[in-house]
Amino acid sequence: MTDRFDPAEFDPPAPSPTSTPGDDYRLLLDAMRQAGAEGVAQPIAALVKRLEEDARDRARAADQALADRNKLHAAAHRLATASDGLTLDRLKEWLAAGLISVAIILVAAWAWRWAQEPKIETHAYGCSTGWDAKKAICKGKWVPLVETPAGQ
Repeated sequence: MTDRFDPAEFDPPAPSPTSTPGDDYRLLLDAMRQAGAEGVAQPIAALVKRLEEDARDRARAADQALADRNKLHAAAHRLATASDGLTLDRLKEWLAAGLISVAIILVAAWAWRWAQEPKIETHAYGCSTGWDAKKAICKGKWVPLVETPAGQ
């Protein structure tokens, strides 16, 4: 028994979407072999048109990527500049706070010493006469409460 004749066996395989330019040229060479120079004009024109469109698309994509890269670099530069400014501002704020804190501590220490001074004097010295409690001053003479040795 003989096999049935199937004309689909003799049809060339359908071209698949190509991912590399070499596949396009292989299709073109196959078409040239099959049809001769006259039958290849139309596939060549289509191939040239598709290659030109691909080149334009790649050029557009490269231009867009360059523009995006430039925007990204500009944004990074602005961010770095702002960060440097904020760092310097933070440093100034910390220095100012430190100086203010030191000034407050010194003023508080001086005020404390000044407030304690009459008490220190009354412990080491005594008012001979006329202590004014309202004004906290001695109208008389201050005399030592602790006797010192004769040579001092």
